[in-house]
Amino acid sequence: MPELLPRKLDTSKRILFGVTDSVTLKFLMKGQLEWLAGRGYEIFTASNGDFESPLLKNLQTQHIRIDMTRSRKFFSELHAFKEWASAFKTVRPDIVVLSTPKASLFGLITACALRVPKRVYLVRGLRYETEKGLFKTVLKFCEWACLVSATNIITVSMSVEREVKKFPLIRSSKIETFGLGSSNGVDSTRFQPAGDQEKKNAKRALGLDADDIVVGYVGRISFDKGVECLNELSEMKGLSENRIQVIAIGSFDDKVALSPMVKHFDSVDEPELLFPAIDILILPTRREGFPNVVLEAASCGIPAVVTDATGARDAVCDSITGFIVARGDVSSMYFHIRELARNPRLRCEMGEAARVWVVKNFQPERLWIAYDEVFKRP
Repeated sequence: MPELLPRKLDTSKRILFGVTDSVTLKFLMKGQLEWLAGRGYEIFTASNGDFESPLLKNLQTQHIRIDMTRSRKFFSELHAFKEWASAFKTVRPDIVVLSTPKASLFGLITACALRVPKRVYLVRGLRYETEKGLFKTVLKFCEWACLVSATNIITVSMSVEREVKKFPLIRSSKIETFGLGSSNGVDSTRFQPAGDQEKKNAKRALGLDADDIVVGYVGRISFDKGVECLNELSEMKGLSENRIQVIAIGSFDDKVALSPMVKHFDSVDEPELLFPAIDILILPTRREGFPNVVLEAASCGIPAVVTDATGARDAVCDSITGFIVARGDVSSMYFHIRELARNPRLRCEMGEAARVWVVKNFQPERLWIAYDEVFKRP
């Protein structure tokens, strides 16, 4: 464990942000930690991997490695309780902000036992929703343990908030969602609509026909994200007749495979470079917290077809910025995709409405200010 840095000021508050995987710090909290550091907070981070931010490096922050994984293993990782306890005793934070399943479970229970003054649980999604039987019961109990251990609960969408409020013995007064949701908003200056020629060039760069209507999935390729629906959609006969090409951009998260009809591309650190190639975003997910990719696409003027899964349905204004269909309803997905493919004007109108909606409601600084207000409360 690294030696504790002395406090800069007697009045400054220390915040430790903990997640299971450092990827969350890198991509889902971009700009947030630096902004809070600029407000006078001392920022510490903890995860199972390394994390470096050039901006935070200049502010003498520390990152602590905790041995955890995103796998289903639990009993073999109980040592994480000891590592979290060591981290809290070393940093002595005034506030902890924990999210993602393993970090939240181990970290919040430990923080509660050590009486960390403010324990914020950022609920990014509900892991148990796609499970069955005993394992689902265990996961729901773990979720309840996190909720009970927190002093403040922030949910990333209104539909997640509604599900959280169903748990017993959890005071509604300590649960809140900022605005319309999201954990970090979207940078609308980074994600901007592309011109017609830029779109054609982006398609050609991926080896696609410039005149194809590209239906794109962006994210982890897994069962929970609805990969079987994506495969079924790609094999529907009407796609080729309407010059519709389905692509998937992302890494494989478990033992799943894509249909040969889906063109696969590896995930990239800068998705805004690939969005110009996409005409319609698709998210056939089974569960979400709040899908950032839908906001990013909307900011680029791309309409989306998503399922009504928890979290996903909060990211689209149905029939205005895209369409919402029932989980697993591939026929409805195909119907709306074909409708958008055949009607360029509708695609354009929905894309423009999506951009306006995102710029109005999901600017990152609005969310950061909301976090700041929570941290300043007694």
